[in-house]
Amino acid sequence: MKRITSLLLASVICLFAFAACTSQESTKNVEVFIINQIDDETLSDTLSLPDASAAGEYFRQLCNKNDFEIVGIDEGYVTRVEGLENNDTNAWMFYVNGELCDVGVKDYVPSNGDKIELIYLDWTQISFE
Repeated sequence: MKRITSLLLASVICLFAFAACTSQESTKNVEVFIINQIDDETLSDTLSLPDASAAGEYFRQLCNKNDFEIVGIDEGYVTRVEGLENNDTNAWMFYVNGELCDVGVKDYVPSNGDKIELIYLDWTQISFE
């Protein structure tokens, strides 16, 4: 009887330990940059968010930490950051690891260690090859 009680107690402890380990949501560390190429200004940080977080959430968190306004994340295409708005020649462009991304900020889920950038630039000067 003593062995059964010990075995049951050990099983319960293992179940609690397993539940605690699996309930912790894993996170990713991502380098996040918001760059105004026109005025040569950069805001950056390395952020750790839950695995399923899209790039837009990383940008939102960086802006929130710095009390910056950001518009368009939920639509997937950023149109304004802290008063800098898309216009005839300048726009916010989304890059991942130095490459122009072919999906929006709400659809791209970064990998651990990625570098994501939102860059305000003269889009007429870049190549879309």
